[in-house]
Amino acid sequence: MEKIFVSLALYRSSAVSEPSTPELPGDSRRWYAIRIQSKLEGLASATLRGKGYEEFLPLYRSRRRWSDRVKQLDLPCSPATCSAASPS
Repeated sequence: MEKIFVSLALYRSSAVSEPSTPELPGDSRRWYAIRIQSKLEGLASATLRGKGYEEFLPLYRSRRRWSDRVKQLDLPCSPATCSAASPS
């Protein structure tokens, strides 16, 4: 599982790291946008959460139809991207 994250490109996103509202006192976290392999957003989010990072992965519900069934899926709003804050 850890080999998946070797190819992560971690970079600081100005849109995410510079909030439009004033920072809360004592909040020194920095937010990062993480590019990940497509279809592995949920795995990356769970792994980051397990390592103590605060992660943000917005999802939307979509209905997908196959020939024999209809299924509701939770899909990421921005594919191949997850946001995470460094632990304090």
